[in-house]
Amino acid sequence: RNLPRDQRAFYFDALKKLADIADQRNDPEAAIAELRQYQEDGGPAVLETYRRLADLHGKLAKQTGDNKEALNA
Repeated sequence: RNLPRDQRAFYFDALKKLADIADQRNDPEAAIAELRQYQEDGGPAVLETYRRLADLHGKLAKQTGDNKEALNA
């Protein structure tokens, strides 16, 4: 968003931390939402984020039994 440069790192770290917390409480949908926000706002760890999203979509597919969910990553 329109944060000063020195605050952007804190913002991105917070989004990643929120995704970690959601994943730890076994809520892949919330974790996916946090990482999507991270991506949309220009988070710098692009490849790592895509890998994490793929993993979370896989977890969500196992929870819901919806194999098509794994393709959304």
